Amino acid sequence: GNQLHLWSISYKQKGVFDLWRETNVQIKPIFKDKGNLVPGLIQFCWVAKAI
Repeated sequence: GNQLHLWSISYKQKGVFDLWRETNVQIKPIFKDKGNLVPGLIQFCWVAKAI
């Protein structure tokens, strides 16, 4: 697809895990759309760094 997702997983108890989608960013395949991609990509990287 054209989306990049960042997931986190945490162990709860007795083999149970929580799976969370932290954030996602839509990848624009057209080069002229790069200006629209940059803010979302920065936000995505910021969340990834914080995890």
